[in-house]
Amino acid sequence: DDFNIMFMPMFVTSKMDHAINEPFTVRSEGLGDTRLSGMYRIYNEDGMSSIASLGFSIPTGEITTRDGFPDSTDGMNPRTRLPYHMRNGSGTLDLLPAITFSKNFDSSSVGIQGSSVLRLTESSLNYSLGDQYRVTSWYQYLVNELVSVNFRLLGEVYQDVRGADKQLDQSNPFFNPNQQGGAQLIGLIGANLIVPHGVLAGQRFGLEFGTPIADDLESGIHETDYVVNLNWNMSF
Repeated sequence: DDFNIMFMPMFVTSKMDHAINEPFTVRSEGLGDTRLSGMYRIYNEDGMSSIASLGFSIPTGEITTRDGFPDSTDGMNPRTRLPYHMRNGSGTLDLLPAITFSKNFDSSSVGIQGSSVLRLTESSLNYSLGDQYRVTSWYQYLVNELVSVNFRLLGEVYQDVRGADKQLDQSNPFFNPNQQGGAQLIGLIGANLIVPHGVLAGQRFGLEFGTPIADDLESGIHETDYVVNLNWNMSF
C-alpha cells in the first residue's frame, strides 16, 4: 500500500460568455490530456502521513479546436482557434511533481498538498503554456463508513505562455501570450461515496463544487464562474 499508480484520462468542457458589443459564447469540449503518476508514502505513523508523487501529463487533448471569435479585421471569424486556456489540452509533455501531508483523527482528517505542472516540451504550434503552481488544503469529515464530506481551499498561480500560436490575433488580449498569467483562490465543498456491494463494491465516487473567492488575472484569462469535479476511483 506504500506505492500506488494513478491513471487519469480526462474529459474537458469549457464555455466562455462575452458581452463585447454583441454578446456571444465560445464553447469547447472533448478528451483532455491523460495523466499517469506514481505515489509513494514516505511517512505513516500516529495518524500522520506524507506522500510524494511524480507523474506525467500526456498531450492527448486537442489544441487546434476552432469556434466563432471576434477578429480584428473580419469581425466574427468562425475559423479562429480558441484562446490558449480554452483548449482541451496543453499540447506538451508535462511533469507533475507533488507532495502531500495529512493527519487523520477518529472521524475526520486534514491535509495540505503542494503541486506543479512543468512544461517539458513545446507544442506542435510553437508555444507552451506557462508553468502552474498549486497549493490546496482540506478538512474531511466521515459521516459514516460509506459517506464523507470535505471542505477545501485551492490556490493557483499561472505563468504566461512561452512562444505563440502564430494564427492568433495577438492584438486581442485573449490571444496575447503575455496576458495569460495570474492567480486565484477557490473555495470548494464536496462529498464522497464508497459503494458497499455489487459490481462496483469498494469503488469511490466523488462530487465537488467550487467558486472563486479572490483572483488577480491578466486580461487574457477569463474569470472562473464555478468549478465542478467528478471523480471515480478504483483500487486493484
